[in-house]
Amino acid sequence: MHRSSMVQALPYLQARVGIDDVGIERLRRAITAKPVEAQGFVNLANGVVEHSPPEPLARLLTDVAGLPGGDVVALDILHMYFFVNKATAATAPEPLLKVGRQMLAKLNPAQASGHRAHGLAKVIKICCSGSGTATSIAVASALRSGLEAGDIHFYETREVINSLCEAQPHVVLDTFVLASPEDDVMWRWDIGGRKGLPYKSIGATAIQAWASVDPEARYALLGPAMSLFSRGDFEESAQLDPLFADLLRLAPDKTAFLGRFDHQVHSNQWSGSLKAMLESRRAELVRLAKEMSGEVADWVNQGLPDLNRWIDSAGDMDRDQEESFE
Repeated sequence: MHRSSMVQALPYLQARVGIDDVGIERLRRAITAKPVEAQGFVNLANGVVEHSPPEPLARLLTDVAGLPGGDVVALDILHMYFFVNKATAATAPEPLLKVGRQMLAKLNPAQASGHRAHGLAKVIKICCSGSGTATSIAVASALRSGLEAGDIHFYETREVINSLCEAQPHVVLDTFVLASPEDDVMWRWDIGGRKGLPYKSIGATAIQAWASVDPEARYALLGPAMSLFSRGDFEESAQLDPLFADLLRLAPDKTAFLGRFDHQVHSNQWSGSLKAMLESRRAELVRLAKEMSGEVADWVNQGLPDLNRWIDSAGDMDRDQEESFE
């Protein structure tokens, strides 16, 4: 075998022997000598790192991440170490948490989708929890930039975003909601579980705690970004969303929280009769107005004439659809 081929095979051969202190230093020397490529270290992204000493392994991961294309490989190896050792944010060795945060702080948004998304999500959950706030800010900013540029999409990165929401919900809310103009947040929230921030995964407690820091401003941003009515995987329902309703009761300015009537009430996705859907929503809104007088009742009553017109138009659409099937 040619010497250069032997060098490229070194990570594979070392993995067969063991990734201990001696093996790690041998691999680091090979990296320093330049000819070893990052892809060769994929052979370490399996159970062979289970008993590797954390501090030397962290140094090796730093070296691998410095190779062209090595950042994703190093994250794969780190994920596997966490996986085989059943690590959590509380039990993961500090040297590996530190190197994980360093790599995540330089995250390329494209790494958040594709077949590596699952492993990346696990690394984010462990490294960004607790004292990983600064890293979480960098990851959230990278994800937002990638989404705005169209380089990544919510449905591709859902698992990664879920993990970040679990690790640092306040950071996610700051990055995606607080920093957004009011008319530019709708796409950033979960619609049918396929795109947007999974605010139900963040949880009512975390959202309420975040909003309580500045209730007037933050509730006014939250409401228009959420859905008054529950949404399933592929369609909208006629039932009030329980989380939205709970937050509405807490919002100091309920009109601002409710936002635009047409955005909250007119349906864009439905199955069956659109007229029946809107009529059911009307009944729910009338009930809501009775339960919550004042601002909420005023908001409902002001919007009902528009809703009645939509229902009339929807009846014509339903009839046209029935005729098309005859």
